[in-house]
Order: sequence, then structure tokens, then C-alpha cells
Amino acid sequence: MPSISGNSSQSWRKNHAANSSSSASVARVRSGGFTKIRFVARPPQGQLQVEAVALYAGQRIPLTGVPFQVGGQTLSTPMTVPLAPGDYPVTPTAVPGSTVTPPPAGRVTDSGTERVTIEYRVLTDVTLVTSPDILNVCDVTQLTALAKTDFPYRLPGKLSLNLPTGWTTDYPLEANGDFSQGLPLRLKVPVRVCRSDTAEAVLDPVGLRDRKSTRLNSSHVSESRMPSSA
Repeated sequence: MPSISGNSSQSWRKNHAANSSSSASVARVRSGGFTKIRFVARPPQGQLQVEAVALYAGQRIPLTGVPFQVGGQTLSTPMTVPLAPGDYPVTPTAVPGSTVTPPPAGRVTDSGTERVTIEYRVLTDVTLVTSPDILNVCDVTQLTALAKTDFPYRLPGKLSLNLPTGWTTDYPLEANGDFSQGLPLRLKVPVRVCRSDTAEAVLDPVGLRDRKSTRLNSSHVSESRMPSSA
């Protein structure tokens, strides 16, 4: 049988070692014509993705720059955090004009990515003012509908007015736009009122409503007499 020389044996051992270590993290040190292979242990690590959304009328609106705490760090959404494997509670901060419940802890695994979403439920309000609310037959009153929130991020909205029979105007009864903390959405409409009744303001897409009544001066309405004051 053909013999294997010493040099050939050395070469075979070098190639075998190099091939067998190609999928691992290694450090090679050359000494005396030989390559010594030292395996380097990688500490286990995964990722935790944290994001925040506003829950508004069935929509999930992404929020940026919302502070949160995880693993002893204070960060802002959206953020991907490298962490050792384990369970990590995510502590959200309060955002004005909303409510929030801490999400379930994120479970980080080695080489894995876990996602945690902080959900803020937005609080909004709509009001309707009539001025004046006592007037003579077919006089004009000013209706002002206002959509408000303390939430610091912009929200889309539509204000509309529903007028009863006997109330008329030549002005639009809808207004579309964004509103947020300190920036309400407003709809002002002059309306001619020829009978006592109630108007309604509606804020969509949340469906909030407010109603206000206007009555006619009794001295000018024969069918609606009120006792005079002493």
C-alpha cells in the first residue's frame, strides 16, 4: 500500500480542522507551522422590539418618541433592544389624554426577536354651544361645535351638525381636520331658528355626540306661553 508521508499527514490535519470549524466562532493562532484552533464562546443574546400605538376609533396609529423602561434602561418607541435571554417587563409612561395598561413581559430567547406593543386608548370629547340660546322667532343663533383632547399626537376627525326642522343655514354643516392637545377642531355655523328645538353635534370616527337646545322668547310665540316673572 502507498504510504502517507509526514508532510501529507500534516496537510490533511490542517485542512480537516479548518473545514470542521467553518460553522463555529473560532480564533486561529499560528505556532511552529501548525494552526491552533481556539473556540470562542458567544454569550447568548436576543432582541426585544418595543413599539407604541394609539387605539382610536378602531384604528391603530403608530406613535414615535414615547418613553418606556426595560432592563434598567429608559428608551423611546420604536426601539429594538439587544438583551440576554429572559423575561423583561416593559414599563410605559403616561401620555396625557389616554389610558394605558402595562403589556405582558417580553420573553427574549437566544438569537430570537420578541415584540411588545404598548397600547394607548385615546380620550376625546365633543361639545356644542348655542349663543344665544333664547331668542325671538326666526332670529339667528351661533352654533359652535368643538372636538377636544389632551392627547399630544394629531388625531383625524370630522365634526358635523344635525339641525331640526325649522332651523336653517346657508353654511356648511361639516368640518374635517386633525386635532390634538391645545389644538381643537372647531365648527361654527350661524343658524336661523324659527322654533324651539335641539341641535346635535357629532364627532366621527368615534361617534361622540352632544346636544343643545334653543328656545324662543315666550312673548313672541303664541303657542308657547310661559308665566311672566314677578
